[in-house]
Amino acid sequence: MHRLAPLLGLFAALSLGACTEYDLGRDEDPPPDKDDDTGGETDLPEDSDPPQDSDPPDDSDPPIDETGDPVVAVDPMYAHTSSQLFSVEPQNPYGHSLIGTFADPSSGPVTDITDIAIDTDGIMYAVSFDTLYRVNASNAQLETMGLAGPAAMNALTFLADGTLLAGDGSDLYEVDTNTGAFTQASSIGDWSFAGDMVGLPDGLLYCAMSNDSTGDQSALVVYDMSSGTIIHTGNTGTGSLYGVAYAEERLFGFNGDGEIFELDQSDGRATRIRDTEEAWWGATTNPVTW
Repeated sequence: MHRLAPLLGLFAALSLGACTEYDLGRDEDPPPDKDDDTGGETDLPEDSDPPQDSDPPDDSDPPIDETGDPVVAVDPMYAHTSSQLFSVEPQNPYGHSLIGTFADPSSGPVTDITDIAIDTDGIMYAVSFDTLYRVNASNAQLETMGLAGPAAMNALTFLADGTLLAGDGSDLYEVDTNTGAFTQASSIGDWSFAGDMVGLPDGLLYCAMSNDSTGDQSALVVYDMSSGTIIHTGNTGTGSLYGVAYAEERLFGFNGDGEIFELDQSDGRATRIRDTEEAWWGATTNPVTW
């Protein structure tokens, strides 16, 4: 929820807000609790009418369309608000298109999605502060996979070996996509997730994080999961990034004020490339298109 060498590697997604000099009358407030480790619920207006209910998908299979085929992500980059899923073009003018409103057929609209991630088969997953979902990438319909437990998850990404990682505070959790179980796997020092992380083809995690030294600015923390070491950090020069994504060998950041940035992978510096009317909560890359 305030954020290379082309090897088939680590991938991801998630999320948080930033300072802006514009006031575009956005239809959704920035998510105040995206970087709140307490996992407090947000109370945001719905973006639009929820999609019509459909029959719940089988628990053992990925989402399917009317032909019986799995519904996979086909666009290179996605971003989302707390309640709606969008595809985002990775080239100028960086347009975005609404896919649908997040909804669980068994319980209705879901308005606290904190991040999304896509595996190497194109299957999309999403996490709220406390629940893991599988996502139909064609209409944003959700299938509940499991509960995250006491943690307040706000970052999600896949590793090269297919492992799904979730972030909360400074902690990284491995997520079992079959059972929805979360197991703590690592911790990134005194840093705390400002909202997202993404695994890149260079084998490293690029995380939007903050600590006491960054003040109200976010930092890009590059982390080697295999060795448990921080490679380098760099302030973005902007507030918290709620989403981080990667496409066409470029790193992108999204914030709750609707801004889209390009991030310098070497020093973290954020350059604003687009202003939108969406309150971004997270983002993800699609490794299938690499």
